[in-house]
Amino acid sequence: MSNVKEQNPHSERDEEDVDKAVEDTFPASDPPATGGVTRIEPEDEKDKKD
Repeated sequence: MSNVKEQNPHSERDEEDVDKAVEDTFPASDPPATGGVTRIEPEDEKDKKD
């Protein structure tokens, strides 16, 4: 196996953001969300965008 560390220019920043979010939510039991935003638009709003 190789001992190569993952090379992601934002990996350290992302970890700092998660650490800050955890500190800001203390003592809540749920971890901070790290996923993207999702939503469902009503059909009439979809028609306006076309």
